[in-house]
Amino acid sequence: MDPQSAEAQSDVAIAHRRLGETLFELGDRTRALSEAAQSVASLEKLSAGGDAYMSTYLALSMAALGKIQAVSNPQAAIATYKKTVALQSRLSTADPSNSLLRSDLAKSQMRLADLLSQSGSKAEAQGSYRSAIANWDRLKQIAPLKGDDASGFAHCSAAVSTTAI
Repeated sequence: MDPQSAEAQSDVAIAHRRLGETLFELGDRTRALSEAAQSVASLEKLSAGGDAYMSTYLALSMAALGKIQAVSNPQAAIATYKKTVALQSRLSTADPSNSLLRSDLAKSQMRLADLLSQSGSKAEAQGSYRSAIANWDRLKQIAPLKGDDASGFAHCSAAVSTTAI
């Protein structure tokens, strides 16, 4: 395989994201942040032409970066999740039958809402929680929610009913 090919470069970028996620789980936040940021930078270049495949992996890497940033820099995480949600919204709109894209979007909206709520932006958090719930409601029309989707839906539903604006 040609190491300069888009396929090889995307494989390396995805490996950086996965390594970042693993390092984060192991508690090495500094290296995790570096790996996730490298993944995002590489995939931004590869997805610049609008390739949906590359953009999907970019969104996953951005979500991983946001998760890592949330520990020590919530404001950076909020900015990253806002970009992630915008990209995932475009991808989900372009492929409305793709349940995985909609699920990823709902999870990112929930994580953004949690960060916004923690930062005191209650009204904006409510909007993001409600958007996540709407996406999970669409998924429920196809099949019962399971796993992360079911727990995310319950979390957002509870947050909407208990978060004062």
